[in-house]
Amino acid sequence: MIHVIIEDEVFGTSKMVTRTSLCITLAIYAVAFFTQPYYPVSEFFFSPLQSILSPSQTTPPPPLDHNSPTNINHLVFGLVGSLKAWGHRKAYIESWWRPNVTRGYLYLDTAPTEELLPWSAASPPLRVSDDISKLVQESGHVAPIMVRMVHAILEVYREGDQGVRWYVMGDDDSIFFVDNWVDVLAKYDHTKYIYIGGHSETLLSNFHFSFDQGFGGAGFALSYPLASAMVKDLEGCLKRYPHLNSADLITQYCVDELGVSLSVERGIHQIDLRGDISGFLSSHPQSPLMSLHHLDMVDPIFPSMDRFQSVNHLMKSAKVDQSRLLQQTICYHKPTNWSFSVSWGYSAHIYEKILPRSILKRPRETFKAWLKGKAPLYMFNTRSPIFGDPCDDPHVFFLETVESSRGNLIVSTYARSSPRGLPTCFFSELSPSNSQCDIACLDASVAMETEKKPELAALLKVLPPVEFCCVYGSALHPNNCDKSSMVDYILGVADPLQWHTEASNLKINRDHYASWMVHLGGAKLMTDIADQIGVGVHFNPFVSWKDKMFKYGVVRIDDLIRDIFNWERFYLSGRLQKPVCVLVDNLDIGNINSVNLRAATSAALLLSPSKFSEEDLYARICSLSYMGDLRMLFAEDKNKVNKIVQGQFALFQSMYKPILEEFAAKNLLRFTSSAGNQANVSQDCGLSAVSSLVSRLPPAIRSEMALKLGNKTPLSNSGMIFELWRFDPAIVDKIGQVTRELVIGSREKAAECMRKIVRHRVMVSSARQAVSGFLTVGAVHGVRYLANKMHKAWKSWT
Repeated sequence: MIHVIIEDEVFGTSKMVTRTSLCITLAIYAVAFFTQPYYPVSEFFFSPLQSILSPSQTTPPPPLDHNSPTNINHLVFGLVGSLKAWGHRKAYIESWWRPNVTRGYLYLDTAPTEELLPWSAASPPLRVSDDISKLVQESGHVAPIMVRMVHAILEVYREGDQGVRWYVMGDDDSIFFVDNWVDVLAKYDHTKYIYIGGHSETLLSNFHFSFDQGFGGAGFALSYPLASAMVKDLEGCLKRYPHLNSADLITQYCVDELGVSLSVERGIHQIDLRGDISGFLSSHPQSPLMSLHHLDMVDPIFPSMDRFQSVNHLMKSAKVDQSRLLQQTICYHKPTNWSFSVSWGYSAHIYEKILPRSILKRPRETFKAWLKGKAPLYMFNTRSPIFGDPCDDPHVFFLETVESSRGNLIVSTYARSSPRGLPTCFFSELSPSNSQCDIACLDASVAMETEKKPELAALLKVLPPVEFCCVYGSALHPNNCDKSSMVDYILGVADPLQWHTEASNLKINRDHYASWMVHLGGAKLMTDIADQIGVGVHFNPFVSWKDKMFKYGVVRIDDLIRDIFNWERFYLSGRLQKPVCVLVDNLDIGNINSVNLRAATSAALLLSPSKFSEEDLYARICSLSYMGDLRMLFAEDKNKVNKIVQGQFALFQSMYKPILEEFAAKNLLRFTSSAGNQANVSQDCGLSAVSSLVSRLPPAIRSEMALKLGNKTPLSNSGMIFELWRFDPAIVDKIGQVTRELVIGSREKAAECMRKIVRHRVMVSSARQAVSGFLTVGAVHGVRYLANKMHKAWKSWT
């Protein structure tokens, strides 16, 4: 609501009536302004935006069929270049442009010369930019070239393409990974005003221009409604900011006038860096690679090739599996004490010692900043390369070949860049230094996931966008051949109530819900039952779609993160301690969950004897979330834990082996021998090791253990409190008081105390969720679900 304060004492009471009426009137117009993009504006307003919301004869009709999944036909690219540069930049665009598939246009500043004609069919359709000399003259704009670049938004919109959901703007040297753009844009609501872009990698660039702008060389996207609103007064906007000398900043100002903020995507790369960027590309986050820019300003990304050859070589990986291109994977090989960092489809690094993930995920600073200045230089943490140290200087390999083989196996090979010329690290028992060593990545599980992911993700196409989605349960079992079994999903959303109502899942998929709940209370009743009776998750089971059966649980993303960190309910955190297939992860939940995995490992070690096998430990981890679960008494397979671990042993190993090696490096355990594909483990059972394991448990668990094992120690000295907080933030609560000092008398007491706490949480959560689930799914589905569970349990007992 817009509040208007009128200072006038003469009119007395009658003025109050006028003030109230005016507030109501303005509130109505405010709602129309912000929620109805095509609504005509009243003359009541005086604003430079008046013509933006006025009807336009050049506006194409709004896109139709909003509910279908976003695909490549819904994107139109607007690429701006110059005739002078096109000769050597043409290869960049043709490396990713798909003739007759990708939609869009290239805007040159002047008509092409004879040597460029006839125009190549491998290039985007050619357009010559409008003559904007009159506009520049009238406005006195300081940067005519920038005006032309922004004006291209109007020109590409004016083409009138049908079915457009997104306009993606870029430069003639922008490298776009189109399939990833489609996947990322699909998670946004294209019917709203959305502005998507990326930051510069250099801190000073964002500071000098704006942290709120999308850097256009890397590409930015405008939803159809936003572009439609902008073009109605784009030339007026250009005239209002004649002093701005950056096209990206002008675009941001024009978007700001409509009350829209930038949505940042981590895979959009301006590459405001110089020199060798291999260190940056080799530590790409777990986000889809969407674009690369400024490749003319850096060294070739493959050192044995020129820039254009490098781009085409990278595109070989993109054609095989664009979805995980460059994304970093870290793993370890204990027998040799090697750490591996693989940027899929680009590079692989071998370190001759165990380095923590927290170090390896930071880019090696092989590059220099775009602008000179004082630290901090970048928008991310880096690590300085230690040249000449055989333990910290990696063996570097770059992509050689990539192909899909028989059985849907993806094989990528990486060849040594150049000999390292250093001795073996004293941590390593073997060195690849002098051998003819190549790396071959043959990953059947990844290939299987690549094959299954589109099938598993298909359900998301008929649901509103989510922030996080994973599949769990028997659907991931490699030997599960039961096509009739239900596929289980966890969906993390910002606001479940909004997701069910405003996001219209009830409208789109009304049949997914229990009919009595839809009629009696709708989304409000569902979320209230989930939050107040259950554990914050609303499940829709027995969802039938395309001859398959699905179950999905909707949870508030904040609750999911809280449970991961604190085991407050130990419900979803327990599920994420077992193998899952992540389909959507906009908030890096996968990385956050590493805290949960370490805590689960620590808890399982506390409950384990001094010697055990790797499989024993994974079974102990798996059983944590079933301790106290009421369903285990009558409605679950008594051999469930063993079946889960044995059936998914390789997946458990990929999740927990690096953590075990990390614990081994801290002398908390050691690998004594290997039997087949698993290791035997022994652990330190001393009080010092126990204290270290307990310190890795979630703060809520430690606090409750302290209530049972320790005494409250009040501290009035703020300096002492600060020192305690530095040692362990969980010791100090939100108001600065010490909670409980955890006193460990013996390993057995600490383990039993923790077991009882976890068991009680699981028991309470399972009971609450059982009641909540029965209420929300209705009697018929509730009995059906319970019957299926009891049937499995009965089979395991007979």
